[in-house]
Amino acid sequence: MVETIKIIFSSVWSWIRPILFHIHNFVDKDDFFTAYQIVKRYYYADKSSEEKRIAATQELKERLLRHGKKLSSSLVNLLVELAYQRIKIEMSK
Repeated sequence: MVETIKIIFSSVWSWIRPILFHIHNFVDKDDFFTAYQIVKRYYYADKSSEEKRIAATQELKERLLRHGKKLSSSLVNLLVELAYQRIKIEMSK
């Protein structure tokens, strides 16, 4: 069992490590907080989920650019998704 976990983790780690390294180098705590605030504001909006996601992603990109940060679309999408998941967890309590 332990060997199986080691094999799976070692094969997964090879593609997770660069992602974590990229996030660690380019995203800080304030970026996560900004994403959280934006997503929370759109969470209750009277729009479809797709419209909310697009609006939150666009607003986050613009706000980060104003602060001199140009993150890739995948990182911005990740920030939006992480913020959304955190809000879902908070709402379930």
